[in-house]
Amino acid sequence: MVICGCINDCITENPTLSDEQSTSLLQSIRDCHELSKQTVELCSSTLATGRSLVECGESIHKSLIGAATDLDAESFAVIADLIDGDMSHEAMGLAVALKDKSSDCISLSKQMVDSLERSVKKLPDWFENYIDMKATESV
Repeated sequence: MVICGCINDCITENPTLSDEQSTSLLQSIRDCHELSKQTVELCSSTLATGRSLVECGESIHKSLIGAATDLDAESFAVIADLIDGDMSHEAMGLAVALKDKSSDCISLSKQMVDSLERSVKKLPDWFENYIDMKATESV
């Protein structure tokens, strides 16, 4: 990952940081950025799975409502799928995938926050105090 030049320059050219501190801090920022990207990708995938589950449920609902009012060939096909388990298995598979992805998304989000906290702890005290002050002002 390439971090923006201003962050790199601010860290590497800061006379209060040793080379070791600069390198460690830059690596922490890279790690946090990578975890952030992974979290966004996984959460986006989780949302897509949720949408698919909702669409599957809506299809089942629509077909059952249709079957109750108009017994057409499509309604019978859906009812047959439900009886055979095709649509039920699809819905269950999507629900399990949604649960698993949600759990993974939460876990990755926690890792990302931990990484961010580690990065902040590596900052010099004066800079950490500055960040705390700005965070308090923004609330």
